[in-house]
Amino acid sequence: MCYKMDIITERKEGVLIFSLEGRLDTNGAELFGSAVKNMVHSDDKAVVIDLKDVPYISSSGIRVILGLKKEMKKREGEIVLCSLQEYPSKVLDMAGLLNIFKTTDSVDEGIKKAKTGIDTLSLIDELKNPSTLRNGVHYTFESGIVSKNTIFICGDAESVFNSSVTEENISEGNFDIEYSFGLGAMGIDKKDAMQRLGEMLMIQGTIIWLPTDGSTVPDYFTPVKSTGDIVFYSAQNVILNGSFADIITFETEREEGISIKELYEEIFSFAFERQRNCNGVISVVISGVIDEYYGSRIKRSPVLSNSPHPKGRIDDAENVSEWFKTDITGSYAGDTIISAGIGIDLKNPKISVYDPSTIDSLRYSHPGDLKGDTIIQTHAAVVKGISWDKKQDIKNVIRELSESGEIIDVSHLLSKTKLRKGKVGVSYPEKIIVD
Repeated sequence: MCYKMDIITERKEGVLIFSLEGRLDTNGAELFGSAVKNMVHSDDKAVVIDLKDVPYISSSGIRVILGLKKEMKKREGEIVLCSLQEYPSKVLDMAGLLNIFKTTDSVDEGIKKAKTGIDTLSLIDELKNPSTLRNGVHYTFESGIVSKNTIFICGDAESVFNSSVTEENISEGNFDIEYSFGLGAMGIDKKDAMQRLGEMLMIQGTIIWLPTDGSTVPDYFTPVKSTGDIVFYSAQNVILNGSFADIITFETEREEGISIKELYEEIFSFAFERQRNCNGVISVVISGVIDEYYGSRIKRSPVLSNSPHPKGRIDDAENVSEWFKTDITGSYAGDTIISAGIGIDLKNPKISVYDPSTIDSLRYSHPGDLKGDTIIQTHAAVVKGISWDKKQDIKNVIRELSESGEIIDVSHLLSKTKLRKGKVGVSYPEKIIVD
């Protein structure tokens, strides 16, 4: 007789439910483990496993359940086993593990039990840090460090969009940069890197980029120490220098999440209401949980030898499909996002403190992006395998990434991307310096 494992997943009241049918032996455990990897979101804290149709369990199945329990414990969450049959119950007891799990006789009871501790922690957090509710999104605020912040721009976006990049346009960068974004690559030397220039993001000294040599997955490098022997190369790099003046935590209570465009516009509004010294430009670093991800990625290195023929820009309508991969449908729901970018509010009268030509150099847009009075230039990476916690410092997200995360995408982030929750570090630059 051939046994199989059927797995149904659903969510009720914020609780992830796995309903299993079949033997939880080595084969079944492999299928269940795959389901856990694909279905557990980075912010899940409550899981129920319905075992009423599981007559058999072995150490392989127990290992998957234990791994899930360990992950929920790390997140201060809970896992509940429902409707255990006699044999699996005896196996867990003999393994000395029955008493470490919360168990119930039904899924409904399991949902209540899984939510109890989570709801209590949420109430405590709300009492400690009261939130502001605006358009279905809760915001809490922490004051950061007030310092003189500067944006440095290396390279020229026009040379990128004209595909006229030469060695003279390439800048070298080291790994003491905390946050930056642009178009770049690592390589043996400048010539080597130039053939692979792609969407690039630097977060806490970790460089993430998508090579344009036919690769479909990002590459990244996290140095342990700075020797000065290794650099990265960029055709354009926007460097965000300085400390966060504000740290904003947000969480949506509405079903569809909040778009990057709306989030940036709210940050500008909060800056005005909280009387921050904002001149119409903000530097923003985000870690959060994705609802719908939309990105745009350059497919070829925009060096002079690759320039479109007849002459034109790579974002001209006739060239876009050859040069860009732009998402039409959203993806990566429940995965973690890390991003760095800038926002420009053209309606802010204080914008005149900046050189108009500098602001104009940042007004480019990727195919598929929204246009308007708020300019958003943001690059983001999508990470699987790490948990998101609003109490966690953004720097710790990067540390966990290097230890256990899997980077599955990096792109220019389209402003219609939606997030469920996240933490935002905001700076208000006094100067924008073009190198």
